Amino acid sequence: MLKSKTKLIKLLVTQGACAFLFVPTLQSVLAGLTVNYFRGISFDLTLKWIGKVWRLYADSVMLSI
Repeated sequence: MLKSKTKLIKLLVTQGACAFLFVPTLQSVLAGLTVNYFRGISFDLTLKWIGKVWRLYADSVMLSI
């Protein structure tokens, strides 16, 4: 499939850029879902922040839709 070094380099750069964008996003979501950020995911998960965000931004979301 990858017959040239150029294609391999393009693939690696693309994967690096995706990781650069995806990893911090994943960390932010996991931090928002944990009950105690310092103890990590193994402690407990919660969806409380979704309710808080919805209460704050529900009007804006509905106006945008």
